[in-house]
Amino acid sequence: MRIYVAKLGVDGFVKRLAGFTKTTLAPAERGSVEIDLEPRILARCLVDGARPGFVIEPGVYRVWAAQHAGDDTLRQDVAIDTVRRIAP
Repeated sequence: MRIYVAKLGVDGFVKRLAGFTKTTLAPAERGSVEIDLEPRILARCLVDGARPGFVIEPGVYRVWAAQHAGDDTLRQDVAIDTVRRIAP
């Protein structure tokens, strides 16, 4: 199972791999997985200005759970309303 993210809009970024884990299930078997995501995968690195560092900007982010990058069947859009600074 892989998790991909992209930021939508003109200031966004293309789909990128955010996390993954290996799972093995028999046909028609169900299961659940937990995948921890690094917050910096959503962030931009600001190198100029008074407060350089990683910032998650407001906007709409699309998140996919998929077997490969071309699989678009399971996705969810998530809105972030405020700027979030994260430690480098």
